[in-house]
Amino acid sequence: MLGQARAYVPIENRGGYQVAAENSAVGDKVIVILRSRRTQLGKVMPTLWEIVSKHFDEPNHNSIGYLLLTNTGKAF
Repeated sequence: MLGQARAYVPIENRGGYQVAAENSAVGDKVIVILRSRRTQLGKVMPTLWEIVSKHFDEPNHNSIGYLLLTNTGKAF
């Protein structure tokens, strides 16, 4: 089974994250850059994820909501 993750959208719109998240649709594919924390420190691994659902009805002090993503299993 492939993994799922929440991608929180920050309150401040640095880098256009809010606009991109708000204009995305369920089923869209996004590239997520993962960075290794333990082995091979600093190595980045771009991976392809799919948006499963959008949750902008649960804001908190750090984010306007989140996108639920599922890993497609494809890396670059």
